[in-house]
Amino acid sequence: MHPCKRLFYILDRPPLTCDTYMWLGRTNSRFPFSPYTKSHTKKSNTKKPRTKFWTPLLKKPVISSRIHNHSDYTLSKHEAQLLNLGLKHILPSSPPPPLILLKEFDSLSRTLRLKHFFKDEDNSPLNPFKLPNPSWQPPTKYIPLESIIVKHQTLFRNTLHKLKLKPNRIPLHLSQALRSLRNNNRIIILPADKNIGVCVLNKDTYYNKVVEHLSDSNTYRVVSHYPLEELSYRLKKIVNNHLGTLTTIEANYILHKPSTGYQVCNLYFLPKLHKNPMGFRPICSYNNSLFEQTSKWLHHQLMPILLLQKQYLKDSHSLIQTLEHLKPPPNSFIFTFDVESLYPSIPPKLGLEALRKIITPHFSTSKTNLIYTLSALTLEYHFLSFDDVIYQQVKGTAMGSNFSVVYACLFLAHLENSQPPHPNLCFFTRYIDDAFGIWTGTKLELENYLQFYNTSTNNCIKLTITTSPSRLPFLDLWINLKNSKFSFNCYQKPQNAYQYLPFSSEHPLHLKRHFIINELKRYLIRESTPLGFRRMKKLFFTRLITRGYPPSFIKENYKNVPFMVRKSLIYSRKPKSTLLPVIFKLRYTRVTPKIGIHDILKNLHEDLLLDPKLSHIPRPFVCWTKSKSIHSFLVKTKYKRSSPKSLT
Repeated sequence: MHPCKRLFYILDRPPLTCDTYMWLGRTNSRFPFSPYTKSHTKKSNTKKPRTKFWTPLLKKPVISSRIHNHSDYTLSKHEAQLLNLGLKHILPSSPPPPLILLKEFDSLSRTLRLKHFFKDEDNSPLNPFKLPNPSWQPPTKYIPLESIIVKHQTLFRNTLHKLKLKPNRIPLHLSQALRSLRNNNRIIILPADKNIGVCVLNKDTYYNKVVEHLSDSNTYRVVSHYPLEELSYRLKKIVNNHLGTLTTIEANYILHKPSTGYQVCNLYFLPKLHKNPMGFRPICSYNNSLFEQTSKWLHHQLMPILLLQKQYLKDSHSLIQTLEHLKPPPNSFIFTFDVESLYPSIPPKLGLEALRKIITPHFSTSKTNLIYTLSALTLEYHFLSFDDVIYQQVKGTAMGSNFSVVYACLFLAHLENSQPPHPNLCFFTRYIDDAFGIWTGTKLELENYLQFYNTSTNNCIKLTITTSPSRLPFLDLWINLKNSKFSFNCYQKPQNAYQYLPFSSEHPLHLKRHFIINELKRYLIRESTPLGFRRMKKLFFTRLITRGYPPSFIKENYKNVPFMVRKSLIYSRKPKSTLLPVIFKLRYTRVTPKIGIHDILKNLHEDLLLDPKLSHIPRPFVCWTKSKSIHSFLVKTKYKRSSPKSLT
């Protein structure tokens, strides 16, 4: 090979560290990049036993994770090793018992019966508001289908009886560390905001910071009790008064009561370690709340209207599609701005008025009144709980609700649509509270133009504006403007901890494989040049190595994403399927693939294809569910000053 070609071949490969050479067993000093070229050393006749690269790596500490210990508690060696694995890491777990597996096969059998019973409606889109009824069975049974189900159910049961799946146990030192951190009453463990890492705080510090945030009387107020009965009655009355506008399925969906009963929205906070001093981002959990279903229904109705707004931006991928063909004037510059604390800053009266004005042309009068009434009820009576104290949010909306995102976006869209078009504004788009635009005037003229956000809301909306003639970060992009032409680079925040899922985590191997491929595709779309893509590949390779990924596994997946497919990735997006698939749910452990469920489902599908009345049923596939992660053991979103339960 020519030396120049050899150098280009080397540079096109990710960088290697000393640890990587030792892993590969090649330390040739003459050819430091020998893992990617032919080895010039003599091969030994003695073959070393090869170990599978998916063996557990828990004995080897995973580096590169960031632990931000802001408490007075000193983490032990094993506790730090446990947190270095990341909160998404799944520790070894025992396989599910045969009884659970047989119940999942019964669920699969029910799905097959439903596919045959509703074969005429199989191509119709799914109704998102239809509540499931797991106890309902088709009234008639198709005998050939029942014989196929019984046949493979018997084979599955016999396979389970023959197999002896041994329990998988957590290493002793990690189990002790997990128990120690879980039973520690002095500290609280939370994921930091912006993917910065794991944060360890004193419980008292966390409590004082949250109470200080909730002491803002303009946004929150303490109430003595939660008026559940009154609100439930008002919600039923609104739904009953609009039964002509709502379908029966939609009405039942909105009024659906969970089996555990209604609960007050739980409030928790994520530490903002990138702020000085440290701040907290409030998150409200709507699970099992009174307005959970109402919020989802409102989101479904308002989302099509948001998609029609000219300034709406779906993601950075859509922005690249637009800007690659855009040629701004020579005297223009680019700008970005961020809305400070958007959700709690929206005045309730102005927000509801803007919502009514923007939805009126798209709906009938009755449906407009219904959406307005439900939105007002959701915003006005938003209660949340922290440490068994109930608060009412009297301003803005909470982060965590399905309705909050589309409501905030439509409010800003209304403000922007109410302004006459400015001749200096060449291009403008916005992703929730982050906006990007092209301006041909001066910076002072731009700031004066954007003052309408403040004046229209009585100074409730505040912006942080950034301008540049050539280069700015926006979302996960570096947007470059040169000679009236745009180019892009991948933007990664300096505080990012790159806490990728460790290779030792008990996740399916194909999930880790697709994670690498999809991340490379994301880099490929956001890098305009082969050199930039090559740089990101090298950085990604190094970060994967520090998370325990074998080099051979990484290189195998790197081959699937060449730079030449960039255009096809940018301008082609696969539509999401709306059809109900046929799945077999199975909790993944390292030994569950030994059951051979893939072969059983394959043979089942082959039998279905032999019958013309069953050939329309798609092939069943396995849906792997995950076991408990470190996050589920250590992170508790519901704050209690009492001692936590012991680890079982």
